[in-house]
Amino acid sequence: MTLDIRLIPGQSPEDIESKIRAIFNRLQSQDAHFNADLEVIESRPPTATSRQEPVVVELDRAFRDLAGKEPVYGGVPGSTDGTILFGRAGVPIVTCGPGDTLIPHHIDEYLDIDQLVEATRLYTVTAMRYLGVHTP
Repeated sequence: MTLDIRLIPGQSPEDIESKIRAIFNRLQSQDAHFNADLEVIESRPPTATSRQEPVVVELDRAFRDLAGKEPVYGGVPGSTDGTILFGRAGVPIVTCGPGDTLIPHHIDEYLDIDQLVEATRLYTVTAMRYLGVHTP
């Protein structure tokens, strides 16, 4: 069996591993034929970036200006390279992108061109503002 566990803020890889090992131990004590081993192939920390972080502030402002509505904050069901940047280098990250969050990496993955254009505008305005370039 392979488990792919995506951590959320407040969880630690060590805590999750400890809980899985405790389940194995309990099952082994109940059934002499039960045998399991645990191998962690990769471990990435959960990410959480403050809404006061400058990149978040600029993304929020750009989204409001371009979309004319409030952004929705929350987690994503997948993983990104942001976990590496955040976890290993302390780089503040924001996961924000176009399309349905359940479609990536599936057969016939797609994105509407209008969504791509909107996201490109959002990223461009955010980056320019973050870098101090005046935008309308």
